[in-house]
Parts: sequence; C-alpha cells; structure tokens
Amino acid sequence: MESKKVDLLGFQKNLNKQFIDIFESKKQGKIESVTSSELGLQTSAVNFNFFISLKDLQNISMNNNYEESKLLASWICGFNQIRGEVFTILDFNKTIEYLLNKKDDKKYRKLSIDNRIVYLKEYSNEKIGLILDSVGLAYTPEFTLLFKQLEKDGQKKWELNEDLSFDSFVKEDNMFKAEYQILKTLLEKKITVEHSDESLNDMFYYLISDVYLDINGKRPIFIINTENLTKVLINISPLQ
Repeated sequence: MESKKVDLLGFQKNLNKQFIDIFESKKQGKIESVTSSELGLQTSAVNFNFFISLKDLQNISMNNNYEESKLLASWICGFNQIRGEVFTILDFNKTIEYLLNKKDDKKYRKLSIDNRIVYLKEYSNEKIGLILDSVGLAYTPEFTLLFKQLEKDGQKKWELNEDLSFDSFVKEDNMFKAEYQILKTLLEKKITVEHSDESLNDMFYYLISDVYLDINGKRPIFIINTENLTKVLINISPLQ
C-alpha cells in the first residue's frame, strides 16, 4: 500500500515538472504560446492513442479509491464521492471498446499503480470519472496536426492540414490497419457527422475532434470530444 502512495506522489511530481518545463520554455521564447486546450493527457484504448484536453478536466485524482459495483456493466467500475458530489467511475478502455464494438467481457478489473482516475467537466449535469491506463502529459504543438475538425450548419467534418502532404507524412507500415483506414476515410471526406444524439452511425468519428501524428510522426493521436462522449453515455443502459 505504501508503494502505491509513493507512486501516486511521483506521478503528480512528474506532472508538475512537465508543466513547469513547458511554461519555462514559453517564457524563454522557445514556445510561442500555451493554452489549456494544448495541454492534456495522452492515453490509449483499444489500440488507439487518445488525447484528453486539460480544459475538459476538473480533477486528476491522487488516489484510486471508489466504491465498486458489480451489478452494472463491467465498463462501469463504480462510484466515488467528491465534496458531496457522486461521480460514476468508468473504465475508459472498456468503455471505448463497448461503444465501438458492443463488447462487454463481464470481467471486472482491479486498479494497478499505473492507472489514474480523471474527472471530466460536467455536461448535462453528468458527473463522470475515467480510469486511464499509461497516462502522460502531452502538448499538442509537439505533434503534427493532420486533420482539423470543422463545424458548419450543425455538422462536423475534417480537413487535411494544408501545410502537408498526406502520402508524405502518413505511412501505413507505421500504424495499425484500423488507424490507417480511419485516416484514409477522413482524407477522402467520406465522413460528415451531424451534431445530434441520433446521429451515431459512425461512433468513432462522433467521439473525436482533431487528429494529430505523434511526436515521432508515426501513429495518429485522436482528440477526444468529452461532451459527445458524455452525450453517448447518457443514452446507454448501465445494466449488464
């Protein structure tokens, strides 16, 4: 139990150090500007890399405590109370897998010292905490912007960064097949998602906004739209 506390403190210290390094670089002119939307947490789920902006979070937990519930679907881990408010705690990896593939393996997990619970800002009065794996602080200007999500007439679509060539930057051998197919679909402008609760035929695209290539310029990183994620979860039965 003591080693777990030490690890959590180490994570917070490392997070704080990364923040300090970024803002020191800004002051020295090495970074032009830093906004809350550019800083966030990078994590993975179902073999995809995701980025959750700090502007969409209200808290990064320094403990992994919550009350388990095994009466609900296994992607719902339980509940936690913070300052009198009750949050539903979800397993991010299992939640994404369920939303994309409708898979729920019925296996409940125990948290390890590598897991972190982050609490999302509220949408529609929903209070949600996500259990993330392999969490690290990320800064989007260190990535390569590949696709920018645009909104027009109640719809969203994606446009390729005009400063780069898709075939020069995106290499199929550098990523999973599913990742490459998603990028090709965005390039060919086959996806236009309406902003409505009913328009969930293309779930993955509904859950993301901008798309980057990672710091090595190889695999995609998808920015999670936490508001849309919340909208989807509201309409799903929590029962097994």
